[in-house]
Amino acid sequence: MSTLFYLNYIYQIINPILTRKPNIFVVIKLFLFLFPSIIPLALPTTFLVSTLLTFSTLNESKELTVIQTMGLKKFFYTKNVIFLSLMFSFLLFYFNTDLIPKSYKSFKSLYFNFILSKPYMKFSDNSLLKLDNKKIFIKSAKNNELQNVFIETFLKEENLIQTIFAKSAKVSNDINDNIIFELYNGKITTINTNNFKDLIHIIFEKYIFIIHNSKITKFFNETKTFREMTNKELINEYNYSKNDSYKIRILSEYFLRYSISISIVVFTLLSIVLSLKIKKSAKPLSFVYSILIIIIYYFLLSTSLSVIENIKITVSFILTFLILQIPNITLFAVYFILNIFSNN
Repeated sequence: MSTLFYLNYIYQIINPILTRKPNIFVVIKLFLFLFPSIIPLALPTTFLVSTLLTFSTLNESKELTVIQTMGLKKFFYTKNVIFLSLMFSFLLFYFNTDLIPKSYKSFKSLYFNFILSKPYMKFSDNSLLKLDNKKIFIKSAKNNELQNVFIETFLKEENLIQTIFAKSAKVSNDINDNIIFELYNGKITTINTNNFKDLIHIIFEKYIFIIHNSKITKFFNETKTFREMTNKELINEYNYSKNDSYKIRILSEYFLRYSISISIVVFTLLSIVLSLKIKKSAKPLSFVYSILIIIIYYFLLSTSLSVIENIKITVSFILTFLILQIPNITLFAVYFILNIFSNN
């Protein structure tokens, strides 16, 4: 499972690497910077599967029965695993709130500097690119041959809106890695926003439109996501922002990291009590239970995030924290109930 999570992240960079063939040291650094990002996904799952598999196998072979007949209680052979899960939960909290955002920020910086410094535009049907004061819409695309291209440019200082339409176009890079649009059979319309009667209409057979590499690099380097922010930076962003919906998304990211960290302990406790109920077919049942728990957990987590974003009342720190703890609270409740029945 951890391998599958890692492969999902590798997919983000493998295509640009194959396209541009950067230096091997750049590739290694990209993977090292990206690697910590899989830890919040892989670590709770690893504890869940390994604990379930270990204790269910011991239970199936009657080794736990032998231990219990010696007068040793369940806490004796589970305390080390629980303590280990607590230790890794605190460690994951540090990873989630500080190390991973910094690592991903380094990855992104390296990625854009070495990969996107030589831009390679690959469009799909109905794709939209926003860049500075330009919007480029592609109706249909096959490789670098485009159909029905719309380019809108807003010239604020001149109060002009320029719209370029071309029936077809080709995209390429020049020696300076600027992106060149060769537009065919189209028209250019320029409108003065202060006087709509001031209109210029030009028809062309071929028109060259250039997006300079410096603008592309600047665009990507200045874009910052929550994923790159430490918890301290998220709080600063929250205090600075005046937009309520934006502040809600900040709180969601902030407390999501807490929820994922606590999940290690919850997964471990639940897997212990479930494994003691497995009498045979330990290995297949362990994987089945693991998959079901993961599906339920992340379904509840995504539902909690959706509730926070769509809730009508004012969202506070405490309320956001509690809503995002619903997956952990639910699974802990299941553990508590199963533990009571197993003791009886």
